[in-house]
Amino acid sequence: MSISAADFLLSKELAIVDTWDDWWRVSPQDREKYFFMAGVSDVYILDEYRKAAASICTAERTENEARRYLRDKLRAISYQAEEGKANTMEDLFSRERMSFELGLWRSLAWGWYHWQEGMRKVNLAMSPAYKLKAWQKELSPEWQARWKESAQAVEWQGVVKNENVFVALKTSPIWTCLSILGLPYSPFDADSHSDMMTREVEADECIKLGLITEEEVRAILHSTTNY
Repeated sequence: MSISAADFLLSKELAIVDTWDDWWRVSPQDREKYFFMAGVSDVYILDEYRKAAASICTAERTENEARRYLRDKLRAISYQAEEGKANTMEDLFSRERMSFELGLWRSLAWGWYHWQEGMRKVNLAMSPAYKLKAWQKELSPEWQARWKESAQAVEWQGVVKNENVFVALKTSPIWTCLSILGLPYSPFDADSHSDMMTREVEADECIKLGLITEEEVRAILHSTTNY
């Protein structure tokens, strides 16, 4: 039985990370274990932000209500931003920082949930690939270039070899390569959590694209593991 997006967030260990560069020093296999906020070392604050993001996933709170919850918690410990940093991204009380963190972690939690559901063998056989897309618009030139660079970095492993088709097998290393967090699911970038996503691509289309064969689809269904 799978766990929910909220439970996934709440199960993460709290990590002290000074900068995003420090995050890249964490081994790829460990990145999924941790909840962090760059520059935040207070575990109480990390935990409250984690709880607030999880409460959005369960629909217990809206994002506005989650921000009010965080303001109450920060007032309770007399939090104050460092001198000269009030109302900036370094101010944990600011709307900008709250919206960034809540949006990022909510999106990552749902990205993980849909990814692990999509990797179940029945779903993997029915829809073996993902297409990278943006919400209600075409991929920007920046993301098209990023896709090409990532495909080249993984030597087009499991990727459609057409620069105008942004489709790859769910098991392709391109998804991890695309992600600023080094994770194989959306949102792929800290600043893109509102619009970058994936769409499942059905087996028939994957076969036509040359990504997989009918025999390989049948092999997935007859595998002994669920993932």
